[in-house]
Amino acid sequence: WSSAVCSSDLIQSLPARDALRSLALAGLVRLEPNRGAAVPIPRAADVIDTYAARRALGTLIIERTCESSRRDLAGADAALADMLQIAEMGDARATGDADVRFQDQLATATEMRHVPEMFKALSSQILLFTAVLGLKYVYSIPEMVRDNVQILTAVHRRQNGVAVEAWHAKMDAAMTFMTTHL
Repeated sequence: WSSAVCSSDLIQSLPARDALRSLALAGLVRLEPNRGAAVPIPRAADVIDTYAARRALGTLIIERTCESSRRDLAGADAALADMLQIAEMGDARATGDADVRFQDQLATATEMRHVPEMFKALSSQILLFTAVLGLKYVYSIPEMVRDNVQILTAVHRRQNGVAVEAWHAKMDAAMTFMTTHL
């Protein structure tokens, strides 16, 4: 990672220092002694690695959610309904943010203890990439709606293969978009 340095007196306060340490542990900032915090500028390899990890964790999440007898899809259902409502307004950026919230809720639906938090950390990484690069990261609203409806419908029906295939297509398209805009 190369970086843009953000010097700050905020590091002097204890809560801000703790927050920056947490961000550094998540790989979202790099602490530079006597200088402040640096926001990493992503390279193509960083984006590819992050999407590869999201694709793999998302596959695991979908498989476990399809198979689980104790799954709770209420949060994912609500997040999808929220995304559909936002999509009707035609705001692609807000729909994209709702898309990420939907994905995070789908991760939460599993009975796994640690994987959902790992997945959410990768979601934060994607949001950082778009902010640092100044990308208008959105794909078409109809495609977001189609992808998420297809994924969640297949999960509800326990159609593991259909859900995973739709997830892979979604992640591959997202990675292609990001890497072509670097």
